Amino acid sequence: MNLQYFGSEINGNMYSSGGRINYKDDNFDVRKRPWYQETIEKNRLVITEPYPDLTTGKMVITASQPVYKDSKLIGVMAIDLVSDDLSKQIFDIAKVEGGYLIIINKDGKILMHPNKELVGKQANSSVEIANNVKNKKFDEFGRVSYKSEDGIQKLAKCAELKYNNWQVCTARDTRFFEEKNNEILLESIIMAILSIIITTVIVLVLIKKMLSPIQTIGSGLKNFFDFLNHKNNNPKDIKLNSNDEFGVMAKMINENINLVK
Repeated sequence: MNLQYFGSEINGNMYSSGGRINYKDDNFDVRKRPWYQETIEKNRLVITEPYPDLTTGKMVITASQPVYKDSKLIGVMAIDLVSDDLSKQIFDIAKVEGGYLIIINKDGKILMHPNKELVGKQANSSVEIANNVKNKKFDEFGRVSYKSEDGIQKLAKCAELKYNNWQVCTARDTRFFEEKNNEILLESIIMAILSIIITTVIVLVLIKKMLSPIQTIGSGLKNFFDFLNHKNNNPKDIKLNSNDEFGVMAKMINENINLVK
């Protein structure tokens, strides 16, 4: 199950389609969450490493994107992908005979692994793979050698996800390595991951588009209340030309603005 939500730069609250999300910690401020800060810092779409969700405790990966209105930051739109569900989708594609698929960051931290207990950790084997890739210690077929946790010498063929410098690797015993099949497998895995990322981006864009009328109405209401509180002298009509519920709301608010004027 994926959760879409919006973190507000104005008040630090977090909202889903059902309204404000309440947390046990009354002092919760979305602006202090690492994924929020990273999104603001990079000012682009960000895909995090797996981390435990505050409410469910499940490992999730967050895809987030800053939201601006009139060139001013108003918050961050995000979607949580449950790491287990995402891993299952990828592992279903990546049937690795005699081995397994592993995704690691540049420091060897395990982001996806068939053994869930290893996710988020730096195993000796994953660190060795990362270091060998970093130092370009490839054999003639572009593979790196490493020693598994049970002491067996193995080979890994890796491809980099350049967007966030993750390494997607097929790790297996040497006797199972068939170079042609392995290349095809890696290409399939990369395409699967990219399709998930692209789908996530599309969802974020659609949600952002859906939020636009709400933001317009919110700005109009603020302008109206500023007028009532004598902070401005000329409240402006809400300019929203649509025939849906948002258009009806905007029309009703405009009528009340003109009555008060």
